[in-house]
Amino acid sequence: MNLIQYPKYFIYLILSCSILMSKYIQPLNHAETKEILNIYKKDREYSRLIDKKLVYFVEGPVILNIYSRKAFPSQTKKDKSYQFAVVIDEDQSLIAKHNSRKDEKVYNKNHPGHSYTLAGKDVINIPKGQHRVELTNLNKKNNILVRLTTSPFKAKNEISDIKSIDHQYMKEAMAILKKNNESYYMLSNNISQSDKIEFDRIRFKQIGPTLVRIISRTTFLDDDNTYYQFKIRKNDQLLSTHHMFAEKSINTKIINDPTIGISKWRTTLINVPKGKHEYEIELVSPSDKHVLFKIQEDSK
Repeated sequence: MNLIQYPKYFIYLILSCSILMSKYIQPLNHAETKEILNIYKKDREYSRLIDKKLVYFVEGPVILNIYSRKAFPSQTKKDKSYQFAVVIDEDQSLIAKHNSRKDEKVYNKNHPGHSYTLAGKDVINIPKGQHRVELTNLNKKNNILVRLTTSPFKAKNEISDIKSIDHQYMKEAMAILKKNNESYYMLSNNISQSDKIEFDRIRFKQIGPTLVRIISRTTFLDDDNTYYQFKIRKNDQLLSTHHMFAEKSINTKIINDPTIGISKWRTTLINVPKGKHEYEIELVSPSDKHVLFKIQEDSK
């Protein structure tokens, strides 16, 4: 029997495609809010988020990707910043904020006099079960278009830790787990009030194509659930903003300070394209807690 020897790049291509597979989801009032944008010569459905709320029902567990753009008259130099609220199950909420430049590769044949910003991307981990997601424009003068997709989580394969470029200077924490202990980088965006050297971001280099898995946890000062946010950049360009709703872990502690509680882990996936790239994870909030990060390469 002859065995077919597939080249390595082909195997990586299969991996990349599996990560990029996403499902477009429509709001309940899709028919009356639908807008078609031609982006890099491909048509994409968006929904207008102006004076009406957009409501979606999402079946988890999935990764929810919210792509957004602001439309504006082509001849004006208006402020391109905008923001909208996201409410999940009428319980968890966040505000997405964006400010971006014009995207020269976007066209709308129904509104030829309009230009559009580069897409902002907000990412939310949706837990198991059906969940109601509601989007609201916080300034009705802004013409916002959104497109929501979901992508599946991927099971772990063979993984190896990735060290930060600033590894030797960064503060680390050892978390006590059920089976073994794990080391995390600790970030804080309240650096000025600390007497120790702390960082609000992690930088690392990675050669693709491959999959990078980011495991994150936040510290707890009480028993309430908490929210944290971070941004990911590739080669100094913003890729996405990640919003995490944390739940306290009963069995996990920090070795050097077991009085501080930490949350259950949350996963973020980065599909690294071919070539050498530098990534940056920047902690945005909260200001009163540390957030722990572990970076891993999923080699299969």
